[in-house]
This record gives sequence, structure tokens and C-alpha cells, in this order.
Amino acid sequence: MEKHTRSKVKASLLAVGDTGNPKFKEDKLYYKPSEVSEKLGVSEEIIRRMFEKDKFKGARKTDGEHLRISKDAFITNN
Repeated sequence: MEKHTRSKVKASLLAVGDTGNPKFKEDKLYYKPSEVSEKLGVSEEIIRRMFEKDKFKGARKTDGEHLRISKDAFITNN
């Protein structure tokens, strides 16, 4: 690949940024249990128990079995 072509490709990738990355998009839509526990002032274990009892609308487990809770389930200031 020519140096000029590589520069164009690199510039294109920088212009796209992380928005082309599905994981980046997921991170904007979901909280991790640690984030929810901090917001609610309870332990992560309580958050996991609440998940098991279907207390969070739109919560799910990733392919790697990591818990993710939809940001739509909360009304927060931040």
C-alpha cells in the first residue's frame, strides 16, 4: 500500500472514530452492575439479585455472561 493511500485510510478511520465499534455503541446504551450499584447506593450483589428477579427492564447478559442494564430503565441526572 502506498504511503499516500495509507494516510487516507488512517484519516478515514480517525474520522469514523469509535462510533463504528458495536461495543462502543453498547456502552452508551447500557450500565455495568458497578455503575448501577453506585447510582442506587447498594452492593453489586443486590443488583445481580434484582437482575435475576427481572427488576430491570431491558437488562441482559452479554455473550461473555457479563450483566448489562439498559440506561432506559433509569431516570438520572447524569
